Amino acid sequence: MSRLLELSLAALACLCACGPPPASATQDVEAEAQRYASAVCGARSSCSCEDDGRFESQEACESEYFTLFVAAVEDGMSLDLACLDKLVESEAMTCAAWPWEEFNYGECRVLSRKRGVGEPCAWHSKLQPAYVNDCAEGLLCHTGACVEEITFELEVGAPCEQGVGQPCVWGAYCGADDLCHLRGALGEPCTDFFGCGTEQYCAGYGSTGVGTCTMRRAFGELCDPRDWIPCEPVVPDSIWKGCRRSGEEYRCADEIPGICYLTFPLAH
Repeated sequence: MSRLLELSLAALACLCACGPPPASATQDVEAEAQRYASAVCGARSSCSCEDDGRFESQEACESEYFTLFVAAVEDGMSLDLACLDKLVESEAMTCAAWPWEEFNYGECRVLSRKRGVGEPCAWHSKLQPAYVNDCAEGLLCHTGACVEEITFELEVGAPCEQGVGQPCVWGAYCGADDLCHLRGALGEPCTDFFGCGTEQYCAGYGSTGVGTCTMRRAFGELCDPRDWIPCEPVVPDSIWKGCRRSGEEYRCADEIPGICYLTFPLAH
């Protein structure tokens, strides 16, 4: 069997006339989906990522990853097994700190299409740490369409794409509504993980959906693992500290495992 399992749009269009794909092909995709789901969710459990509140259990985690993975292939995305092999066997599935030293996120595409400039695309963040891209090689997905490059100086009120760097002008952020908004000042209320100024975070947003712009916590201070990067980095290395369990409490301590960083529930 080829190392590349590809279900093209043409093949999918033929389903009504030709009937469902062979059972073996479906089973192959489901087996790979389960392998990926088990690897990601097992790593999340081992590294205590579940404290971020994204899933109620490892079983719930595996169910969501499996469903999203199979749905993407059934919708016409190509599955690169060599890339998947590399990912599940890499430090990405360990508690290695972010950023990883050996595996470069995005160096290959586990699931992909070949859509051209201007064609529709989506940001598949819920399938991370796998790099998933609707666009052809060399193109990026931004504000729902494939583009050659992204403008990183979008004004307040302009459409943007969460997860693509920092596309808005200095002092603004890309909100969950895919629009640029002004960042809040220290002590002001916030309704987005990215809604506060430099060296601040939206404290409480991960738990309640509404938070307050607060300075990041120092090493050893109390924190909430459901907040996005509540701990200050280690200077001069600029490696983010994680909010980790310490007895019955959570404190800023260990470096953030890459698997926790890339699977954090940024959409509240």
